[in-house]
Amino acid sequence: MPIDDAPREANRILHSQQFIDDPESLFAPLRTHHPVCPVRTSSGRQVWLISRDEDVRALLGDERLIMTGAYGAGASGTRNALDRNLLDLDGAEHTAVRRLAAGALSARAVSRHRDLITRIIATHAERLPVAEPIELITAFIRPATLASTCTVLGLPEADWPAVEGWVRALLSPRQGTMHVETALEALEPYLRDLVRKRRELPQDDVLSAISSAECPDDVTENDIVSLCGMLVIASFENTGRTIANAVHRFVRHPGEFSRYATTDPAERHVLLEDLIRVSLPEPLSSVRVAARPVQVGDHVIRTGERVMFAFGAANHDERRYPDPAWVAPRRNAPDHLSFGKGAHFCLGAALARTQIAVTLDELVRRFADIHLVNDRGPVWQGTYRHRELVRLDVRLLPLSQGRARHDR
Repeated sequence: MPIDDAPREANRILHSQQFIDDPESLFAPLRTHHPVCPVRTSSGRQVWLISRDEDVRALLGDERLIMTGAYGAGASGTRNALDRNLLDLDGAEHTAVRRLAAGALSARAVSRHRDLITRIIATHAERLPVAEPIELITAFIRPATLASTCTVLGLPEADWPAVEGWVRALLSPRQGTMHVETALEALEPYLRDLVRKRRELPQDDVLSAISSAECPDDVTENDIVSLCGMLVIASFENTGRTIANAVHRFVRHPGEFSRYATTDPAERHVLLEDLIRVSLPEPLSSVRVAARPVQVGDHVIRTGERVMFAFGAANHDERRYPDPAWVAPRRNAPDHLSFGKGAHFCLGAALARTQIAVTLDELVRRFADIHLVNDRGPVWQGTYRHRELVRLDVRLLPLSQGRARHDR
């Protein structure tokens, strides 16, 4: 990328299939030559794209960059509770709404559901054929992640297909058969009704904990519905895409599946974190706006200007992660930015980490290796915000007789 023409070239790549196929083709030159680069969003608005790990971390904790008002109008253009969520709130208002779910989604709370999550994912893994071609995303990853997420959140099983369709329409509007507005108009009353039911008759699930939590006077039912909506929208799709990316990494790098499988289970979590670092499905953050001028290196972001963080670029910054393309048990592996950082750190990170770990553990416990069925390159779809692997055609190789792995 020519240094003098970096903004124009960066904008071209960002909105092309090239970026969806390989985000690092944009990120690598930006980190080196243009770490604060102007680009335009799909709506045509200019934002400053921040790509160096050091800058991203510093700005994530900078209270001058806020999310309130960063998007202006809601997604649906109507009075829909889902138009305003945690990503539109800052400060005390954000903290008050977030606190409703923080306890139910803490690492300790999620650990209570681990056996249930394991049983659900194991049930789906038991159906996988051995040594036969299979498309792993639709046969295993998506249904196992959907079932385990919806069960923990508290969505009735009969509703899962509809919920999945609404979420896919919101995250993958170019590929879906449903308009974004249609999905929002269906999801919002569904969640409102479910919140009221869980408030009247709580169960052992996350939505019940949120619905029955004691709320401050300034937290409304719309805030609760919106919080539940954000958890549903941002949960199983992104977790499933991370798992698919991780397995794709295994099949594209011979020996990594075996290395992961033979790593002591007590130490595997560090390797898992580095795998999550390189498997991020959302390479860019939500937009923030400068409430006051902010200095970034030798550049000043002026009041009212917008910023996006390139989490995918920061996760591959060689200044923090030497040889960043390599998955390794790094001491700083858990400090990646795949779940963000600071006040807007991903609320469902503990649940996602558990699901990813359990899914990969089930695969290494049952199979000796995973091989691609053909040598065709991967097909990616989506946008610069939401990137998705379309297919993963593999063959699951059996363990030798009597060599089943027991490392739960």
